[in-house]
Amino acid sequence: MVVSDDFYANLRIALGWLKNPTLGPAREWLRWETVEGYREKDFDFLDATLRTQLDTSVTAFRKIAESVPITREPNDQEIADAKKELETILQITQPERYYALEAFRLEVKLNDALRGKLPEWVTGIKCRSELDDEDEPVLRIWIEVTEETADRGWILEQGGNLWKGVNAAARRLSPKHPISTQFRDSTEQIQAQGVAP
Repeated sequence: MVVSDDFYANLRIALGWLKNPTLGPAREWLRWETVEGYREKDFDFLDATLRTQLDTSVTAFRKIAESVPITREPNDQEIADAKKELETILQITQPERYYALEAFRLEVKLNDALRGKLPEWVTGIKCRSELDDEDEPVLRIWIEVTEETADRGWILEQGGNLWKGVNAAARRLSPKHPISTQFRDSTEQIQAQGVAP
C-alpha cells in the first residue's frame, strides 16, 4: 500500500509550533491544514480503538479549526480544545519518532507477524524512516537485543537466520522500500548488517 506522508509533514510543523509557542500565535497550528492529508485507511494497521480515537480527534480538530474565522485569533477555549485533540493525534501517530507513516506501519505489522517467533534475547523490533548516505529514503529496522546478548557476541553466532527472517518479513510487508536492518542493544550500540535488496 502506498501512503501519503503529507499528514506526517503537517503534524511535524504543528509540533514545532506547539513546542515553541514564542514562534508565533496559535493561528499558526490551529488551522485545518494541520490535519490535511489524513486518510483513515492509511491507519488500517492500528487496532480498532486507536483508529477510532485518531479519526475522532482529527475530525474534532478540523471542526474547531474551521469554526475560527480568519479575521480573528482563536480564543483560549478554542486553543485548549484544539490542543487537546492535536495532542491525542500526536500521541497516536508519533511523527517525531517515525518521520514517515510507512515506518510506523511496518513496525506494527512486523511485531504482529513475528509475535511469539523471536528468541528470548530479542526485546523488540523498531522501525524508522531515514535517509541513507546518498540521501535516498530507507526504512531502518532495529532488532533490539538484551545487553547480555551483545556483550557475549551471540548476535554473530545466532543472529544470521533471525536477520534473514526479519528482512524477508519486512520485504513482504513493505516491498517498495529499501530496508536496512541492524541489531542494537539497550545502550544503542549498533552492529550493522547491511541493506536488503
